[in-house]
Amino acid sequence: MKTHLAYSQLRFPILLLLIFSGFNVFSQSVNPVINSIMQEETSNSQLEKLAQELCDGIGPRLVGTPQMKQANDW
Repeated sequence: MKTHLAYSQLRFPILLLLIFSGFNVFSQSVNPVINSIMQEETSNSQLEKLAQELCDGIGPRLVGTPQMKQANDW
């Protein structure tokens, strides 16, 4: 009886382990499109320059303020 109870309590965690361990198999595939996007993002990113201009140059902006209009125009 105790053995049956122990097995029934382990069924759900084992099932979850099997399901989630299968996701790793699918995430390991190499996709050339994703690789090219990642390469472009790491080597040619302009995010820092653009974010610096919006955050530090224009500054914080609330709806209806001149800074909001300036950010929209930018």
